[in-house]
Amino acid sequence: LDASEVLYSQDDRASDGSDTLNIYQASVLGGAPRKIIPRGGLPMWSPDGQRIAFQRWDSISHIWITRADGSSPKHITSRADLLGWSPNSKSLVYKREVTTESKEKYSEIFVEDLSTGSERELPFPKVEVADLCWTASDEIIYGAMSGKYENLWIVPAGEDNPRQLTSGPEIHCRPRISKDMKHLMYLNHSEWRNLWVASSASKELRQLTFEEAWLDGPSISPRGDKMLYRKVESAYFELCICNADGTEPVEIGR
Repeated sequence: LDASEVLYSQDDRASDGSDTLNIYQASVLGGAPRKIIPRGGLPMWSPDGQRIAFQRWDSISHIWITRADGSSPKHITSRADLLGWSPNSKSLVYKREVTTESKEKYSEIFVEDLSTGSERELPFPKVEVADLCWTASDEIIYGAMSGKYENLWIVPAGEDNPRQLTSGPEIHCRPRISKDMKHLMYLNHSEWRNLWVASSASKELRQLTFEEAWLDGPSISPRGDKMLYRKVESAYFELCICNADGTEPVEIGR
């Protein structure tokens, strides 16, 4: 919660040549990262900073949670893809993919209450959901494909009448909302991927970065003054931090 550390997953190569995805914590000031969760990916801190949700894979996908230091791992569910936390940190939201007899595909969205272990399905449009974020005002912003393009939509949690937020012949994905609920950040995917910010009030769009690279996995610091993202070039990626306006980018590790 003090924005002093970042959380990420990394492929580690063993002596036998096999790769294992592990989860690390690292200080934004530098220093050696610490492996805190073995065999895990897609780490997500809970909004209160007390727990981490992540996925493990064998022949199917599994969702787990741990304490913030990686201890006390607990299995939550299987055959599901992790999407995020509820704003109060008490529930996880995830999806399961459905293919109908006519080969149409859509996502079913579920919420699990971590205190009771009960799972419930949210009423939701029958679309393929790529990613989502759950806002403090109890709305869900998600990316959904329409033809070959992906746009962002918003719908109150528990309803199935969404409103479209973005449009155009591009891919808009990875929505993230700031803690003050005033800014929505997402990726605009074209030949290069850069970071953009949108005002939730005026819907004005502003490009923050101008890299000739693919930028991925954006995350806003708890104070809202920094952004963490991945810069992908060739077969490698760098973890980078910049100011909230996109200035002063710094590479903090590969």
